Amino acid sequence: IADLGLVKTFNSNVCAFDYWATRTGGKTSVFTPEQFSEEWDYISGNPRTINSETAGNYGCVPTNHLFPQIIWQMVALCHAESPPVIQKINIKLLDGTEITDFGFGGYILDDKRFKYVDHDLRELISQCILHTPSKRSTMGQAEAVLEATTKRQGVDSDNQEEVVAQRYREWLFRENPAPKPPQPRDYKLPDGLKG
Repeated sequence: IADLGLVKTFNSNVCAFDYWATRTGGKTSVFTPEQFSEEWDYISGNPRTINSETAGNYGCVPTNHLFPQIIWQMVALCHAESPPVIQKINIKLLDGTEITDFGFGGYILDDKRFKYVDHDLRELISQCILHTPSKRSTMGQAEAVLEATTKRQGVDSDNQEEVVAQRYREWLFRENPAPKPPQPRDYKLPDGLKG
């Protein structure tokens, strides 16, 4: 569900009303495809009884859509598209296979504005926000890619808190810059005023 604070577990005997109610739970700006997929238009009765590829296919996979959605927003420096715009994207999966599939926000892969962001990270984000949950990477796979990327960039994840703390201490206890010399006052009256 599009809000990690609303996470709940459904058992096998959940009623149809409760299942349908999940479509509107959470923040509309980050609804997951499991909540808004057009597949819902073809379901009647209890969605739990339908083996839909996306609609109502809840589990830990929506979480794999939410965290990358947050990272996507940090990379793109804007809110998620609302309503979400699905588009075909060419993506290289974590296993190296190249596919064309439907996803959201895939323009971060090719847009020149995002070239400064690690390509593997952009690929990972795009894979995690694919429309079909079964094609998204797992949180474990995503974590492995992030670990490898930070190590490749020279970040020691085991010592990262200490590095950040040291940077903060250096910033906090740095010497104040010397004050600027006083500027001479200009006593000239603005045009149109008489003294």
